[in-house]
Amino acid sequence: MRALLARAFPAMRSTRAPAIPNWANSSLAASKMRARVASAFLFIRRRLPGRLTNEPVSSIVPVSATSAWNAMAHEHNVDFYSWGTRCSAVIRLPGGTPPTAGWPAIVMAHGFRGIKEWLLPPTAQALADAGFAVLTFDYRGFGTTDGERGLLVPERQVEDIRNALTFLSAVEVVDPERLGLWGTSFGCGTVIEATARDSRVKAVVGQIGFGSAPRMLERFPPERRTAFVKMLAEDAVRRVRTGDGATIDPAVLLNSPESDTVFADAEKRWPHIAVQIPLNAVERIFEYEPERFVAAVAPRPLLLIGATHDHTVPHSEIVHLYRQAREPKELLTIDVGHYEVYSGPGADKARARTVGWFRSYL
Repeated sequence: MRALLARAFPAMRSTRAPAIPNWANSSLAASKMRARVASAFLFIRRRLPGRLTNEPVSSIVPVSATSAWNAMAHEHNVDFYSWGTRCSAVIRLPGGTPPTAGWPAIVMAHGFRGIKEWLLPPTAQALADAGFAVLTFDYRGFGTTDGERGLLVPERQVEDIRNALTFLSAVEVVDPERLGLWGTSFGCGTVIEATARDSRVKAVVGQIGFGSAPRMLERFPPERRTAFVKMLAEDAVRRVRTGDGATIDPAVLLNSPESDTVFADAEKRWPHIAVQIPLNAVERIFEYEPERFVAAVAPRPLLLIGATHDHTVPHSEIVHLYRQAREPKELLTIDVGHYEVYSGPGADKARARTVGWFRSYL
């Protein structure tokens, strides 16, 4: 079966960084592919539970006419489905009448156990003010989205990002030819992988992310790292024998006092941000290496933003990503800490360059 799949889909022969298929750069082939997808949406009835059953993609959003979108508020609470699980999202639209082809659009991906209400809105609004339709969302198992709580598996989050992209591209006032991704911290890596796997993405921005989780694990003191690996191994055996496993406080994984303070403050305002992470998911987290995918982002332009005083994700990690990426690429370095790219002068610099990047390439 694997051999048959490899012959049918050459880009899937390796689980490592996938090559961008040749048809991705052919406008005619891309048009034919979009036509097939559109036909599929017209003729295949959705069999998902809830209010989406038997509805075309265009009716998932609150209204189905461009004029109605224009008459509504600029911010819309919406739901989409990722592998049958309801995901909670917010779409922000620019003011005024959309271009004939629709607004260029961006999906924003949060970091480690982040939720859409926290840290992202200022950048989302800046992009909307600059003329982009922007979607923020909660991953499966986080925030107000359904699913097993705290199940943070990188590959699942990549799927959520791509499904969010599909949903946003189907909104009537969005131009499906001009789609971008933005990701922060853990989300920096997942948008890199999503871009490598999805030819619809035309430009990407990632900030304060890492290239290799195994390399990040080496930051732990040796005795703590040994105990941690032993705990994961014991939990894996327990799960296969009994079906039950343990969870862990995510603060233990970050090994970052600055993150402990920031998350404690966030939990006071948004109690639903608090989760426990299953240990089998932790094993997948510490295997994750976004740098395996970064070369396949090209020829789509990649902007990386790093913080020199980052004590949560060392600045060297974003440098690793940049060095392994191909042109066109840019690295913006800001002399701030990890969370200072979200507010204050550091955030102003990051947002200004982000807006400029998407204006240039979307």
